[in-house]
Amino acid sequence: MVPLNYHVRDYVTTTNVMQASGQITYVAEPKTGMGLRIETERLALGLSQAALGKAAGGLSQSAIANYETGIRSSPRELLAIAEALNVQPQWLKSGRGPKRPGQTSAVAKVVDIGGHPLRRVSESQWTFLQVFGELPEEEQKKLLDSIRKRVEKVRRIVSDYLHQSPAAIARSAQAADPA
Repeated sequence: MVPLNYHVRDYVTTTNVMQASGQITYVAEPKTGMGLRIETERLALGLSQAALGKAAGGLSQSAIANYETGIRSSPRELLAIAEALNVQPQWLKSGRGPKRPGQTSAVAKVVDIGGHPLRRVSESQWTFLQVFGELPEEEQKKLLDSIRKRVEKVRRIVSDYLHQSPAAIARSAQAADPA
């Protein structure tokens, strides 16, 4: 379990009717999300909180500490902190998208495939499409035909396996394992 950070602040409020004083206790979020990303990147760069604050346009050490602990969760200085850490502001805030400037997301790219609605493809699928596109059209047709045949063969094997009786599956397993 992650320990919670409790903060206690004194307060004094004066109105024209009465004066109140006391303490306010609140709980900061455990280091997760943006605060954890800021701290992790800062430590990876070997920076102190004060050094990061200075690099981010003169923020105080306590301001950086407040971002890291979650006391401040929506920093106005997000762009300056992201620039000082050499990370994308969107990644710093949400953990989504590319981490470093100039990187493409490793998660997915959106492409228009043959008039179909936009689809998401993985990095390996994207790389395949790029390499496939470099082939002459005749070679693309041959490769596509070969891939279709291979996919059909795999589908048949899976279908045959799934339609076997439990006894046939057991025999296949015993035949495959000579030990």
